[in-house]
Amino acid sequence: MTNLTIDVLILLTQNLPVGTNLALLHFLWMLVTGALFPTRGAIIPALKSIGLSDAATRRAWVAFRKGAWPFTQRKPGSPAKKCFCGPGWGALR
Repeated sequence: MTNLTIDVLILLTQNLPVGTNLALLHFLWMLVTGALFPTRGAIIPALKSIGLSDAATRRAWVAFRKGAWPFTQRKPGSPAKKCFCGPGWGALR
């Protein structure tokens, strides 16, 4: 399951500007792993708890705070559309 999760996160962030893509991937991984729960929502300690260096923690925080990540401007053939149309994904009814 971890490989599928990281593959989906990579698909979501691969077309973002260089620098923002890896930092936002780290930030999303922090969210997915639930690292915010033990730190009671404190972002920087949660980023550190997933094993990031001090520099990577700062980059992930800045990507969240000031990064350029236009998820709303998806094109029809975008990677996000591809990952949610794969096997095992579908509408809940």
